[in-house]
Amino acid sequence: MKGVLITGGTGLLGRKIAETLHNKGFSVHFLGRKASKQGKFPVFEWQYEQEKIDAKAFENIQYIIHLAGANVGEGRWTEKRKIEILESRVNSAHFLFDYIQKNKIKIDSFVSGSATGFYGDTGDYLNTETDKKGIGFLADVCDEWEKAANKFEALNARVVKIRTGVVLSQEGGALPKIILSLKGNIGTVLGSGNQYYSWIHIDDIANVFVEAILNPKMEGIYNGVSSQPVIFSAIIDSAAKAMQKKHLNIKVPAIALKLAMGEQSAIVLDSCNASAQKVIDTGFQFQFQNIDEAMRDLVGE
Repeated sequence: MKGVLITGGTGLLGRKIAETLHNKGFSVHFLGRKASKQGKFPVFEWQYEQEKIDAKAFENIQYIIHLAGANVGEGRWTEKRKIEILESRVNSAHFLFDYIQKNKIKIDSFVSGSATGFYGDTGDYLNTETDKKGIGFLADVCDEWEKAANKFEALNARVVKIRTGVVLSQEGGALPKIILSLKGNIGTVLGSGNQYYSWIHIDDIANVFVEAILNPKMEGIYNGVSSQPVIFSAIIDSAAKAMQKKHLNIKVPAIALKLAMGEQSAIVLDSCNASAQKVIDTGFQFQFQNIDEAMRDLVGE
């Protein structure tokens, strides 16, 4: 049985990827702050800041998926928090590389998370994987994250970097907040509502990561987004339609969000229309092609 080691595996996406891999016959280990052998997926302790890791985490492991990183949506972006967001992704990858190289551990591939935040605020321009880095903190973080992943090429490992878009799931992220608002028949539109959100259903993004493990031809950067990005207000309207809720959209002005959130408002206000064509060209097939299909599955009555 082939094994996959996932950093940040106890998060929303990591759990879904683990379940998908398990259903395909893989064994899965997590790296986490606290060890736990309870449950389906054993968690092995690592403290990358102190350069500590449980060597048993690598037993029978051929693949690594690197998702570790402080949540960009939690806590205000103080300078201290921004350093934590960056270092939790980049320094952890550097430590993994050094440990694997030092101990001569053989891995077949290293699949790293990244995000469409790499492109910055680009309006309705269609972003492809060949586009240059955008402007802003999130773009800088994604760039450093991907550069850290590139180091694993020196280990003769196949390196894949997935620029994940806005993940739609009932269990976390943006969607539960949208649903909560709509239960009161209100659609909370952030900013103009015309900013593009390159969304993806949780099942599809998990399958993109699994495809990166299974498909030896996948290498380099891929946008982990649906084939049909939409503007933010369309996500709210689609959720309301699936829930069969009449609603009134109320806009929260961009200036108010910038005053309240500061630089962090980029998370909700930046517009990114990212192409899924490169993933499609691998032969990958989405379960949820458009936003209405996704919403019917996630919140449909």
